[in-house]
Amino acid sequence: MTPELLDYVEQGGSVILLERDEVASARSRQVTAAPVDKPPENASHILKESLRLPFWPRWLRSNGNFIESHPALREFPHGDRPDYQMARLFGSGVNAVDLSTPDSIPRRKMQPVVWGLNLEDPKTPVPNFPAPQEFFYGSMITEASLGKGKVIICSLWVLDGIKRGYPEAGFLLDCLVDYQLTGTTDNQLPALTPEEANSLFQMK
Repeated sequence: MTPELLDYVEQGGSVILLERDEVASARSRQVTAAPVDKPPENASHILKESLRLPFWPRWLRSNGNFIESHPALREFPHGDRPDYQMARLFGSGVNAVDLSTPDSIPRRKMQPVVWGLNLEDPKTPVPNFPAPQEFFYGSMITEASLGKGKVIICSLWVLDGIKRGYPEAGFLLDCLVDYQLTGTTDNQLPALTPEEANSLFQMK
C-alpha cells in the first residue's frame, strides 16, 4: 500500500491487493525450516501482521476452510468450501488476515469472504503436543471499506497461479475484478480509518 493508493481508496476508489511468493506458492505442503526456538517471521507483502494458514494441515492436526455467500464469488464454482478448485492457490500456506482476536481492528472491520480455522498456533515452527485448545481464525479473501472506497485483500497465490497457467487463478481474479468494478459493496462493517489502515498494511 502506498500513500497515493490509500488516498485513492479513501476518495472512493476500489483496489485489489494480491500477495506473491514464487517459493511458497510452488509447494503443496508446509515445510518446517525455522529452528524450534525461532517462530516464522511474517512473510506478507501486504499486511504488517498475518496468520499463516495451509490447505493441508500438518500431521495429527486438523483445519477447516469455508467460503461465504458473497457476490464476488457468485460465478466461481464452490459448495461453500475452498476444495480442490483452490488447493493449488494455497501453495504451502497463505498469509491470511488474522481474525483470531475478538476486539481487534480486523475482527471488527474486515469481512471474511474465504476463511479458515486451524487448530495449531502458526507461530510455532513445529507441532506442539498436546494441541492448543483454541482455533486460530484467518481470512484468505477479505473485504474492507476505507473512507468512501473498498479494498479486497487476496492472500491466495493468484498472481503466481496465473504465471503457471492455472485456469482457476485467472478466473478467480476475473471474479474479484468484476466485483470491484460494480462500485457496490457487500460489506456491512464500519469503514477503516486512515490511521487504522496505516497500522494494518505495509506502507511503501
